[in-house]
Amino acid sequence: MKIRQVTIIAIAALITGSLLVPGAEAGSIFTSRGVGFYARFGNVRGMGMGGVSIGLSSPTRICSVNPASLYAIANTRITLQLYSDYNTVKDQFASASSMYTNFDGFSLAVPLGSGTGFMVSMHPLTRMDFFLQSDQEIAGESYLKSVEGSGGINQFSLSFYWAVQKWISLGVTTSFNFGLLKETWKVDYSSSSIATSRDVYYYKYRGVGLTLAAMVHPAPGLEIGALYTPAAELKSRNDLYTIFTHEHTRSTGTLTFPSEWGVGASYRAYPHLLLGADYHARNWSDLAYDGESLAGVRNTKRISGGVELFNSGDVDDPFWKRMAYRFGFTTEPFAYTDLDGNTIDERWLTFGIGLPAFFDISHIDLSVAIGKRGNLADNGLSETMIRVGASITGGEKWFTRRY
Repeated sequence: MKIRQVTIIAIAALITGSLLVPGAEAGSIFTSRGVGFYARFGNVRGMGMGGVSIGLSSPTRICSVNPASLYAIANTRITLQLYSDYNTVKDQFASASSMYTNFDGFSLAVPLGSGTGFMVSMHPLTRMDFFLQSDQEIAGESYLKSVEGSGGINQFSLSFYWAVQKWISLGVTTSFNFGLLKETWKVDYSSSSIATSRDVYYYKYRGVGLTLAAMVHPAPGLEIGALYTPAAELKSRNDLYTIFTHEHTRSTGTLTFPSEWGVGASYRAYPHLLLGADYHARNWSDLAYDGESLAGVRNTKRISGGVELFNSGDVDDPFWKRMAYRFGFTTEPFAYTDLDGNTIDERWLTFGIGLPAFFDISHIDLSVAIGKRGNLADNGLSETMIRVGASITGGEKWFTRRY
């Protein structure tokens, strides 16, 4: 059984005419292709700076994107994250809105001394979340046709880092990728004499991945990071349940998840001003099932930039002086083209604050991103997005003798 490349085409046919019916759409139609859209956003601090993460280190925050950046953490730290998306998608006829909120995983970084340490983390890698339905008629019989998709691929990672010299650190991440995607296709006739038709597809994935990373410090206040993740092979088990005929079929295959690489830099221009920028490329043309590439995918290149402003790190100063303020932007084409092969552009503006908490040994970060994906003139659909991120990071000394 092939991965469902026809999903977006069938959905487009499903909603042709009155493309979007208010109340009949949930989630985002843009998550319906392949294995969903990429849902790895880094940490909330970097999100406030436009998604900057590759060349950004911190002694108090964990950024699991680049394991080499963890060299700056002196005490054991743990981070918990939450994201919430509010999306409004529209076409020439109507619009519909939806909200998605979920726990975004955790990261635990443990320094072992002498510039070495490890990190354990778990985060979502891709997400599928959509529901569409429309009223149709055939041979005088009216019926309600719908398709719903949910699930995603998650990533559990173990990372190691080593500060080789004062000017360079290295990192490696080994990950176990796993997840479940579910699609339900349903036709419900208004006449009680015609039975409801329903097909349910389950796709289970599992496999391992690898990321190599480095960070250098060529000048005071300047850090440059780089990472590379080769394409990963995920084993797939596919189950189809046809409710009308009570049939169950099963097949297996291999999903190739795309490779990626990126470089980034951060510079402390003044004692209270930090600048950051990232360039990140993901080779979505690698995405294939049993060696057969998916149609309508394109390689993406993300450009991000941001600033962080902060007043003081002195615990005796007033609370408002110890807050951090962040601003940024990011631009990147969407991983899939529209039905006519046109690029779907995506742009974000971001804002964030950092708050000291719990006797200044913990930090709360809040970020808001406002984005736009696609446009009516070129793609026939456009989506306005508001993303809110929140995280709390705490820490304490481990492996320290107290006598």
